Amino acid sequence: MDKIQKEFFNRQTKLPGIGLEGQKELLNSHVLVIGAGGLGCSVIESLARCGIGELTIVDFDKVVISNLHRQTLFNQKDIGEFKAVVAAEKIKDIVPWIKVNTFTERFSANNIEKIYNDQNVIVDCTDNLQTKFFIHDFAFRKKRDLVTASIHKFDGQLQCFQFSQTQDTGCMRCLWSEEPNQLGSCEDNGVLGVVPSIFGALQANEVIKVLLHKSELQNSELMTMDLMSLEVNKLKYKKNNECLLCNKDNKIQASEDVVVLEELIDLNDYISIDIRGKNQAEILGLICKDNKYLLTCESGLTAKIFALELRSQGYQNVWSLVSSDLS
Repeated sequence: MDKIQKEFFNRQTKLPGIGLEGQKELLNSHVLVIGAGGLGCSVIESLARCGIGELTIVDFDKVVISNLHRQTLFNQKDIGEFKAVVAAEKIKDIVPWIKVNTFTERFSANNIEKIYNDQNVIVDCTDNLQTKFFIHDFAFRKKRDLVTASIHKFDGQLQCFQFSQTQDTGCMRCLWSEEPNQLGSCEDNGVLGVVPSIFGALQANEVIKVLLHKSELQNSELMTMDLMSLEVNKLKYKKNNECLLCNKDNKIQASEDVVVLEELIDLNDYISIDIRGKNQAEILGLICKDNKYLLTCESGLTAKIFALELRSQGYQNVWSLVSSDLS
């Protein structure tokens, strides 16, 4: 660190467990932040000020006036501009030595391999459940640490998955084999302006602890907070030994064999089966070994799980078709 950086981080490096060595570790870290809305603004600013050396920010959206009561990096002059670009400019004014990469495109299965660059931690700041599960599954497959939060009106929840350390202590799919019904976004339900700032700060705090190897949140723990009553709970759940993602068979490894990009295949070569409302026995009744099949559903995630399960049972002529639009 140079003289200016030492002065900038003077109060932080005095903390036991951080010091100059811990600060250098943060400066050498690279964090991927998906979403630059309410949670994302708080995460991005907090991580920049704490000394993360490189950030990659992903958000396709542009600033609108209704964002300004909670998305703290933006002001009236930013309306109409890409959130990721504005956020990058704002934090570089605060921390000029930080390296920032921006992607102003919709996060999808089409671009995740381009965006992902072995970042130390992935931070999920999205408000779409389908996207959250996609990010979670991707982090598991890459054995990359993930910090995720969700907010709703006056409350929120936080989880930290240290997949780089272990994949044997549970995952999000131990609770939900497929995503639960969407409760709605901030636009639909409203949100108190301070809620995303608080939970974004908690996410940033957890990222710092993960990078410094001090996190105490386990893969199978969910922290919730009601900001009206200030009630905090830490809910623990058991690893599901039948989980389709993290059980001993580790079926996620088979996902490389699942067709996910429509433009890479000729749909005329496949028989499409809409699995909604069907159980596995009903699906098997429609399959023979002389044809190739694509399983489909509304989101694509359930179809993927069914395809992975069937392929693990020897049905190598079955794939899933997953929507590439994931936010």
